[in-house]
This record gives sequence, structure tokens and C-alpha cells, in this order.
Amino acid sequence: MIRWIYRIFDTLFFGQITIYCLAFCLPLIIGVAHWYEARTGGNAKHKTTWSGGLRTALTFPVAGHPFTHTTFPRNPWKDTVAINPPVEIKLAENTVAPYLLTFTIGSWQDFRTIPAVLIILGYLRFLLYIGSLLWANYLLRNMFRALTYEIYFSHPIWKRCQTVGWIITGYFFAYNIVINLSHVAAWRYLATKGFLEDLQQPFLWPDNWMWLWAGLTLLVFAQAFRFGTQLQQEKDLTI
Repeated sequence: MIRWIYRIFDTLFFGQITIYCLAFCLPLIIGVAHWYEARTGGNAKHKTTWSGGLRTALTFPVAGHPFTHTTFPRNPWKDTVAINPPVEIKLAENTVAPYLLTFTIGSWQDFRTIPAVLIILGYLRFLLYIGSLLWANYLLRNMFRALTYEIYFSHPIWKRCQTVGWIITGYFFAYNIVINLSHVAAWRYLATKGFLEDLQQPFLWPDNWMWLWAGLTLLVFAQAFRFGTQLQQEKDLTI
């Protein structure tokens, strides 16, 4: 059973590396292609945005009820913030924030119009997710590999379990800090476009409590492994 779990984590680890490498390379390829188009003049007046070329998107949570000086959103599900490049605010499907601010990137010029703070926060959220999962998966993989050799109570076992618990717990807090910073930055951008907020919501409540409970559970298991390691060492000394 433990050997099967180890194989699952081993497959997930290398599978994640492959997926994340592709996830990193795709935006880079799109960015280089758009930069080349801009340099060669093939992207004049944002032609790529409307020509059906390569596109990507950045989304940010927005809480409250956004509206302009003259009217509430023309459509209860979606409203246009900017046309060139396309920026929309629409209802979200999750419970963290009722709206999502979406930037559609279809050219190098589109990318340059996005505020730098939003770009940094968007990719920081992505890197946090990737880094936390890869590190935790790597440690769990090594832990179950040691368990396959029937090494149940040792210093590396409980230490790895404890580290994974702190990684997951730390990810929960770091992710929600970044999400709230993104919320503030998104509202500052909307304010420059003439949007107001009739329902003040200064921060977003987390919706990923499962990460916190998983991290705390692993910390409890780590203490159990630590206690078992101490008993094993005392038994060995007695013998």
C-alpha cells in the first residue's frame, strides 16, 4: 500500500514538473510572439487583439458592487471596463468575491497597458501555487520512499512531515495576503476608469480553508511521528 502511494507521489511530482514547465513556456512564447509582431509592425493598432491570434488572460477578484457615475452595470453578469485592449468585469462563480476583473492579452501593447502591480501580483499568485505544491510533493515523495523500506520512525520522516505541514499552512496565509492585495490593486485600477463602489468590503474572506486544515493535520501527524521516533530511540538504547 505504501509503495503504491509512493508511486502516486512520484508520478505526480514529475507530472507537475512537466505541466509547470509548459505553463511557464506558453506565456513566454506568446510574449515573444507579440513582441516580435510589435517590432515588425504586424501589430499596429492592436490588430492581434481582434484577429483571433494567440491570447491569454489575467483575472483578479473584485468585491463590493462596482458602478459608474451614471449607471449601474449595463448587464448584471458583465460590464466592459475598456475596449482596446479588452478589459471586462463580470460575475465570478466562486464565493471569494462576487466579481472578476479580466484582462485579455492579445498583443505586446495589451500587456503593457496592464498596471505593473497587477502583473506582479498575478504571477506571484501563480508562483506561490507552483512552488508550494512542488516542494510539498517532493518532500512527501521522499517520505513515502523511506516508508517503503519500513523506516517508520526516524528523524527525516517526522521532519519532512512537519515541513510539509508548515509549507501548506504558510501557503494558505501567503495566498490570501496576495489575493487581498490584488483586490485593492484591482479597485484602484477601476477607480481610474470611473467606477465607484457602493458596498464597501475592505478585505476578502478565504475560501481555501482546506489548505489550512490539511497543514494543521500534517503538523499533528508530525508530532505523532516525532513521539514514535523518541520511543524507538529509547527502545534501541534499552536493548
